Amino acid sequence: MKKILLLAIAIVASISVNSQTAEEIIANYFENTGGIENWAKIEGIKMSAKVNQGGMEIPLEITQLKNGNQMTVINFQGIEIKQGVFDDYDYWAGTVSLVAFAFFEVILFSWVFGINKGWDELTRGADIKIPVAFKFIMKYVTPLLLGWVFISSLPDIYNNITHKDTYNREAFATSYYAEKIGGTTDEATVKEVTENQVVLGFTNTKVSFLKAENKKVETPFEDQIVYEFEEGQVPSVMVGQKIHAGDEIAIGEFTNKVFYKNIGRLMLLSLFGFICILVYKAFNKRTKEGRATA
Repeated sequence: MKKILLLAIAIVASISVNSQTAEEIIANYFENTGGIENWAKIEGIKMSAKVNQGGMEIPLEITQLKNGNQMTVINFQGIEIKQGVFDDYDYWAGTVSLVAFAFFEVILFSWVFGINKGWDELTRGADIKIPVAFKFIMKYVTPLLLGWVFISSLPDIYNNITHKDTYNREAFATSYYAEKIGGTTDEATVKEVTENQVVLGFTNTKVSFLKAENKKVETPFEDQIVYEFEEGQVPSVMVGQKIHAGDEIAIGEFTNKVFYKNIGRLMLLSLFGFICILVYKAFNKRTKEGRATA
């Protein structure tokens, strides 16, 4: 019995000694993968993959820069499809549409169509009886909660519609402007200019946690943003020039990301219109067959 007790104590002590906090695990990871200083120098990550659809391989390449810019390149039958617009597509289809449609649907169901008629539709021929409490929830609680979420999101929706997240708000332009710089300042300095590239340097802050002193430490370091341009696009800045967000940094012919965003939005609107037509046709058919609820 004593041997078992001593063994249990030894195991517990070993676990206590070897246990690590989340901060220590993260610190050890950075140390074993080159150090936090080298990680801070990374400008972006490029991921390559292949999607197998129906026996056909579709190569794709995703580039994510640390300033938030992202581009996806899909090679489909020799045609390169560029620009990362599916984040915007997902925002409208998977975030805004879910809340907006749910809100208007519950209003139509509970208040326009009528909760009593709606309840009859739900319970007619049902094998599982719905608790009566849901009648009150659908009429009052759900519309209030969804309405609050939808109305509080209107400022963000407006900013997204008007492309407030970028300074390059025209689909086709002859000038390209610096995006938000970030870091501890809104000012950057042009460090390097080549035929198709502009490098901006600015002061950023590295945040670390000292467990022994139980405090957060902010360490400034020099960070940079790299803008790359294509043929026919010429940098319009000089080394040493001070740049703020919204300042022109290149001239030429530009097809900005908002162009592809707008195409995605038109696709969503077209899909919504198509669904509305199907619903209208289904309602007319139901009416002709005498199955429409009065």
